[in-house]
Amino acid sequence: MGKPSLLLIVVEIARKTTGLAIENIAKEAALVLN
Repeated sequence: MGKPSLLLIVVEIARKTTGLAIENIAKEAALVLN
């Protein structure tokens, strides 16, 4: 029963990490375009 919980946590972390990466890329792109 502990494995599904760990999976959900990993998925959440992955989503947050991906979101941060996308944010950073967007900020860099904005700086380049400006």
